[in-house]
Amino acid sequence: MDQSGRRQASRLCVAFVFALVVLTSGGALGGGVLVAGAAAQAISPSAGCTAANAGTYDLTTNTPLVPLVNNFTDDFTAGEVLTFTTNNGGGGFVTSRADDVTAGVTVFSSIPETTVNYSIPETGARNFSLALETEPDFATGEIALACTPAQGDITITKDSDIDGDFNFSGDLGDFTITIGGEPASQSFPGVFAGSYVVSEIAGADTELESIVCTGDNDNGTIIDVAAGQVTIDLDAGENIQCTFTNRAPAPPAPGAPPVNPTSADIAVVSNHVIRNFLYRRSSQMLNEQPDRASITRKNPDRLWSDAVDLSVQASSGGVDARAGASSNGAWGNRLDVWVEGRYASYRYDNQARSEGDFGVVYLGVDYLVSDKVLIGALGQVDWTSETTPIVGEDVDGNGWMAGPYLSAQLDQNLYFDARAAWGRSSNTLSIEGFTGDDDFDTSRWLLQGALTGNRQFGAWRLTPTAIVSYIEEHQDAYTSGTGAFISEQTVALGRVSFEPELAWRRVTQAGVVIEPHVRLAGLWDFESPNGLSIPGWTVTTDDVRMRAEAGLYVGFQNGFGLRAAGGYDGIGAENYHAYSARLWLDVPFGRRSAPKPKRPTLKTCADGSMVAMTDACPPPPPPTMRALIAFKPGKAALSEDGAAALRGAWNDASAYDVTSIVVDPATSDSALAEQRMAAIEALLSDVGAPPGLVAPTPAPGAQSDMAEVTFNLR
Repeated sequence: MDQSGRRQASRLCVAFVFALVVLTSGGALGGGVLVAGAAAQAISPSAGCTAANAGTYDLTTNTPLVPLVNNFTDDFTAGEVLTFTTNNGGGGFVTSRADDVTAGVTVFSSIPETTVNYSIPETGARNFSLALETEPDFATGEIALACTPAQGDITITKDSDIDGDFNFSGDLGDFTITIGGEPASQSFPGVFAGSYVVSEIAGADTELESIVCTGDNDNGTIIDVAAGQVTIDLDAGENIQCTFTNRAPAPPAPGAPPVNPTSADIAVVSNHVIRNFLYRRSSQMLNEQPDRASITRKNPDRLWSDAVDLSVQASSGGVDARAGASSNGAWGNRLDVWVEGRYASYRYDNQARSEGDFGVVYLGVDYLVSDKVLIGALGQVDWTSETTPIVGEDVDGNGWMAGPYLSAQLDQNLYFDARAAWGRSSNTLSIEGFTGDDDFDTSRWLLQGALTGNRQFGAWRLTPTAIVSYIEEHQDAYTSGTGAFISEQTVALGRVSFEPELAWRRVTQAGVVIEPHVRLAGLWDFESPNGLSIPGWTVTTDDVRMRAEAGLYVGFQNGFGLRAAGGYDGIGAENYHAYSARLWLDVPFGRRSAPKPKRPTLKTCADGSMVAMTDACPPPPPPTMRALIAFKPGKAALSEDGAAALRGAWNDASAYDVTSIVVDPATSDSALAEQRMAAIEALLSDVGAPPGLVAPTPAPGAQSDMAEVTFNLR
C-alpha cells in the first residue's frame, strides 16, 4: 500500500475509533448537549469551558503521518478564553489546525509548537474542529485545550430613608444589607458571567421605589420593580452595580384618609409619628433645663464677685414664658426649696410643618454643703401637645422625671453643673384615616453636664458655658385599637452646646442693678434618631445650628428682679427658624432664718469704675501733671536722671486719660529743639505712650538743659 493509501486507511481507523468514543460517552464530547443559545448557569463556567479544563477536547495521535480530526460542539459563554497548546513530542506537524466552525474563524493553522488564546465571541453553542498530522518518523502529536471562565463583578447597594435590615435572595445566595443612616452595599467579586436573579424580600416598613443598574455594556439586565427583583446579565469584565431604593410608604393625600389601610400600614405610620414626637419632645426638654439647679443662677452676683439674694433665670426656644420662686433669701439658709415653670411653643418649618406646645414644672430641694458646693434632688412634670395638620396627626403626652443634681465652684472663675433623671410618660396618638386614640407608654432617662467660665473686666463680664446633654426615651410595644401591633423603639438625642454670654453691669446710687447681655450659642446634635419622617414627608432638622440672643436684667436691693430676652434660633439651618421671647421673674418669699449679713452691693463711679456702695469713688484726675526733664549739657540727649524722670512721669499720668503732652524744649535753637522733641517722643513710645500726643509749646522758655513736660489729663 502506498503512502496515500496508508493515510486514507489511518483516517478511516481514527474515524471509527472517534465514533466509538462518542457513542460510548453518550453524546457529544463534553458530557452532554445544551440547547443552542441558552445562558450559562449561575455561578459556574459554561459546560464547554468545564469540559475543556477536564481535557475532554484534547487531541493526540501516536501514529506518524496519521491525520486526525476532532469535531466537537458544546455551550460556551462570551468572554471565556480557550487556550490551544500544540506539542509534537520533539518533531513537527505536517498539519495542525483549529477552527471555530460556528463563527467561520480559523484559530490557527500549521503553526509550529506554540500556545494560542481564543476569546469566545458570543454566548451559545459553538462547533470547533481540531486537526493534526505528524511528520514521518515521529511517534506523537498533541493539541491540548484549557479554558479561562468569563468573570465580572456585581455590587448590590441598598438606599432607604428608614434604617434597618433588608434581606435579599436569589442566584447570589441569601444576604442582608443593614442601613444605618447611609446607603450600604454587598459586593460579589469574580462572579462567572451569566444570568443572575436578585430579589429583595419585602418588608413592612418601606416600599421599593426603584432599581437602577449601571455597568451593563449590552443593556441585557432586566429590572422588575413590581416584583422587587432584577435579572442581571453579567458579561466578561463587566462591573454591574444595582441600587435598590426604598422609601417609607406615601401617606394619603392631605385631607383624604387611605382606603382600607392594612395592619402593616398602620404599624409603619404609627411608628414614624411616635418617633418624630419623641424626638421633638426630647429636644424641647433639653432646651428647657432648670436654671435653679445651678449655683450661679441661685446667686448670679457671684459672677460679679458680690453675693446678694437668690434669683431664678431660664431660657428656651420658641415663644417662652418662665417663672420661679425660692423659699431662701441670701445664703443664710443652706436648705432651699424651689419651684420653676416653663412653657414653649414650637414649629418646624419643613414639609410636614409640625407644631406643638411644651410645658414643664420643676420642684427641687437642695442643700449648700459649703460656699462652693450645692447638692439637691428635683422632680419634673411635663406635658406636650403636638399636631401635624397636613397628615391629620395629633399626639399628647404627660410625663415625669426625678433625680439628683450637683453644682460646684471649681475655681474662682470656673463652675460645674451636673444632673441625672429617670422617669416615664403616658401618651395618646391619633392619625386620621389610620387609628383613633391609641395609648402608649415610654420610659426615659437624661444626663447633663456643664462647665461655666467667667471673666470680669471692670463693668463687663464674659461668661462662656459648654453643655453636654443626652436623653433617651424608649417606647413600649402596644396593640392599636385597630388590632395592629406597634413594635417598640428607642429614640436618643445627644447635644453639645457652647454659649458665650457678654454682659455689662451698672449699679445706680439707689442700688438698682441694670445688666444688658448678648449671647451667641452654637448647637450640635451629635446623636439624633434616623428616619425622621412621616411617610412621604420630610421632617428632619439640621444637626448643627446657632442661636443669638439679647436681653436685659434689672435687679433691686429687696431681692426682686426682672430679666427679659429675645432671640433668633436657626442660624446656619436650612429649614428651621424660630424666634424666642424669654422672661425671668425673681420673687424671693418665705421667712429667712438667721441670714448672713449681705455684702454691700456695687455702684458705678463717674470714671466708669465699680466700687462698694459704702466706699468712696476715686477722686477726679487733676487737669495737668508737670515734670522737669534733664538733658545732657547743651545736648539733645536725655541724661540718665532725665530719662528716669520722664518714665516716672508717664507712669503717673497714664493712670488717667492723657489727652496731650506739651513739651518746652528750653531752647530757641530750632534744630536743637527738634532733636530734643524727638528724644522725648522716642522714650515715651518705648514706655507705651500712643503716638501723636507730643507737641512743642508755642513759646519756648529760656535757654536751659531742663525741659518742662506737661501732661494734660481728663
